[in-house]
Amino acid sequence: MKSIKRYIMLNPIIFLTLFFVISLTVNYLSLTEISKSKIIEENLKDLNSGKKLIEAWVDSAKKENYILSLSSEVKSGEWDYMKNYLVSVANNSENKYAFIMWIDPEGNYYGTHGFNGYIGDRSYFTEAKSGVYNIVSEVINSRSMQKPVFVVSNPVYDGNKLTGIISSVIYSDTLFGKAEEVSLSNSIFSSVINSEGTIISSKNKNFILNVNLKDTSLNYKNLDKELENLSKYDLGTAKIISPENNRLYLFYVKIDGTPGWALLNFLPYSVFTDSSNKIFIISFSVSLIFIIIFSFYLYFTGKKINKNIEILSEDIKIFSGNNYNMQTLPDTNIKEFHSINKNYLKMTEEIYSNIEEINVMNEDLENTITENKILIQKIYDLTNIFPEIISLQNNDDFLKKFFNIIYNFISECDRGFVISKKNKSLKFIDSRGYDIHEISSADLNYNDFPEVSKVTLIPYEKNAFFSVFEHTEEFMIIPISSDKNNYGYIYLDIKMMKNKKFSQESVNFAEYFNKIIKVFLSLNEFNSEESSIHKSIIISAIRNMDANDNYENQHSENVANICLKISKILNFSEEKTNRLYWAALIHDFGKLFIDRSIINKPTRLTPDEYEIVKTHSEIAYNILYENESLRNIALFVKYHHERYDGKGYPEGLSGLDIPLESRIIAVADSWDSMIQNKPYKRKMTEEEALGEMINNSGRQFDPFLIQIFKNNISYIIKK
Repeated sequence: MKSIKRYIMLNPIIFLTLFFVISLTVNYLSLTEISKSKIIEENLKDLNSGKKLIEAWVDSAKKENYILSLSSEVKSGEWDYMKNYLVSVANNSENKYAFIMWIDPEGNYYGTHGFNGYIGDRSYFTEAKSGVYNIVSEVINSRSMQKPVFVVSNPVYDGNKLTGIISSVIYSDTLFGKAEEVSLSNSIFSSVINSEGTIISSKNKNFILNVNLKDTSLNYKNLDKELENLSKYDLGTAKIISPENNRLYLFYVKIDGTPGWALLNFLPYSVFTDSSNKIFIISFSVSLIFIIIFSFYLYFTGKKINKNIEILSEDIKIFSGNNYNMQTLPDTNIKEFHSINKNYLKMTEEIYSNIEEINVMNEDLENTITENKILIQKIYDLTNIFPEIISLQNNDDFLKKFFNIIYNFISECDRGFVISKKNKSLKFIDSRGYDIHEISSADLNYNDFPEVSKVTLIPYEKNAFFSVFEHTEEFMIIPISSDKNNYGYIYLDIKMMKNKKFSQESVNFAEYFNKIIKVFLSLNEFNSEESSIHKSIIISAIRNMDANDNYENQHSENVANICLKISKILNFSEEKTNRLYWAALIHDFGKLFIDRSIINKPTRLTPDEYEIVKTHSEIAYNILYENESLRNIALFVKYHHERYDGKGYPEGLSGLDIPLESRIIAVADSWDSMIQNKPYKRKMTEEEALGEMINNSGRQFDPFLIQIFKNNISYIIKK
């Protein structure tokens, strides 16, 4: 009994000790992970904030330079005329310009810092000269300032004529000045790098400009590989090791609107473990004190219960083999132990008396589980067939798929085939257990085949049909049809001498499957018809509207076709292309609700009449928005008269705030209107119309879309 006592008293202590060791270990790991996750989250948040500040700053530099390119002083192309204006802008700019320079089309530049020279070999000059706007160059060493700079450039046009390039030159160290406005928590050092991995701005003394972080000679283990990998993503983290063998964490985020720049932050790995170490020490100390106190408690209370445990142990020893009778009762005054003995014996007898019954139930349960697994798999397979069936376009593939599904579900069938009956001819689509070529070549008449409207069981009998399929006990025929159309029939059979029939379960399943397919096919046919009706109604309404407009014959369809071609040039998805096409087709839908005397007025509209006509886009929006299927194109119709400079209607949106689809419709609508005759204005030639659109680029129209239209005009306007 000494061993029992020792076990009773020591085992809880051992258990608790192990429990607390494991708990503390798990707690430590959890705290480390929680601390790590929190620090990573904070640093990614800080990094994103720094990224946004730099992006906003670069965007402001682009915008300021673009505004300069539109100023009358710069458009003049005369350096003496614009010099004082540019000097004033450079001195008062918030973007800390090194200087602003004007570059003529030959590459000669004149700077506000007093220098001039030739930079026709710079890539930002050649890009801007080719018509590209808002160019941000890589960081380069300024020949005149002898410091690293980057350049924001825009072409300057006077009408269609390129008069030169306006460029804002900015010190690269201002890049990190923006990022430092956000505290990059716990960082060792932070840098801005270009797409090649070269540092272009940094606040850390250990790294200087033009150092390439992918250079393995820096002795940062994994840094070159991790940078190469992270450059594929917009945001990410990686582990690296410093030359001093310290573990570091690298945080990386791309800066949008730049030539591949990224903001980096390096953290020591110790940041993740310091806080969790402190908490672990406190938790360990408290736990150790608790274990010591509890050990003393167990020691003193254990003596009191040992005697009763010994008595219970002796009672349990009496039970051996099949002997369930109590030989003696313990001589003790503890009533609870007497009750335990009595209940224990009763429970033992009940358990052993039910063992055989449980074994029988287990066998039944195993059989049921096996059957249920088969049924569940069938149900799962059934629920997954419809997405695949929807994609099938060919009726033969459609019937073949259904046949193979139901053949696998009906376990009793030995053979089967599927046929289509169309135009009083038979076509065998697929078979299992039969040679498809053999039964296809059999001498069978169209009228020999049994034709049923529901799942039917037919026993074998001698006639023209069954003579081809001898040695058959029973047929199951399943029609594949909708409410309107019959697609074919599935025939399943059981061979003779198999001593089996189709079960009622299989018949029920076939009927259930038949009903599901019937509903599915009917809905599919209905959706196809409904889509066709909607399209016909809309096209008829638009053609009627254009026909009633004395001056815009087929205008809506012309605009829709132009938009369709532009969407293909821009590589729109099929869904996005369809939305643009339909929005363009009904862009003037609201004019149906404007007085026809105003719409067809042969003279110029009065201001009041023009205000009435301007309401057509909002009228169309309100009507389209009420239809759920047209709601996704309602906004495109509403804003197709907005102007890029914000002087359009109905809301005066400007620039990129106008949906891209609306900006495309505006270009197509204006083009078709300009080359159509008006009672108060002759139609323009295509050359005149194109010149008018180019002149209004950046004012009425999106400059990017005008460039696309100009470069692809022969394709876009081709009938």
